[in-house]
Amino acid sequence: MKKTEQDLIFSNSESDNWFKRNKECIISKKADEDYCFNAIKTLPRLEEIQSVLELGSSNGYRLNFLKQILPNCKRFVGVDLSQEAVRDGRERYKLDMQVNSITGYKAKEKFDMVIVNFVLHWVDRSNIFSAIANIDDCLTNEKDSFLVLGDFLPDIPYKKRYHHRQDFNLYTYKCCYKNVFLSLNTYKTILEKTYNCDDHNDYGNNYNNCSVSILKKSLDQYYIEL
Repeated sequence: MKKTEQDLIFSNSESDNWFKRNKECIISKKADEDYCFNAIKTLPRLEEIQSVLELGSSNGYRLNFLKQILPNCKRFVGVDLSQEAVRDGRERYKLDMQVNSITGYKAKEKFDMVIVNFVLHWVDRSNIFSAIANIDDCLTNEKDSFLVLGDFLPDIPYKKRYHHRQDFNLYTYKCCYKNVFLSLNTYKTILEKTYNCDDHNDYGNNYNNCSVSILKKSLDQYYIEL
């Protein structure tokens, strides 16, 4: 797959720049402040989850949180474009961290849980379906598996110029990404938490509404047999 200008800018510099800007906030974050962690810990039978992949994992801080509540998980894998973040995660948390993109990473083994939190809105629109297909391909079909999906949830889809790089036409694209996964009826929403990223108690600004959803995957369980 050919890399776009947006892909190249993030892989060459901007992913590292993002991590450097946010590093102190990331390493000081507490587990109970993380929406994904709080959603995952409500799932029943957490002891059955044996492998977790996070695509767009930063330095793997969230995977490190999950070690607290997934007692039988044997594999925690983090994938991020930032070499700085991957290096930090390997040193700080001793995690299996890999430098790659959401479209470039190819899973040799399938996972019980895949986390994609605030990543899809960065993906160039020419690669968005490749990203979605790759996420789906990383999840096992052999038993219950879960997609943890967090992103913006505006009333209407919109794009916004990326303010850190005004020298290029870089955009973020905000819409309800979970609907793509739900549309073929191979995923079912089992939990959703909505909030506002400016003020978690103020839902007046719908452009900044966000959600974290847990989708359960099944190839044909959600179809009615006639």
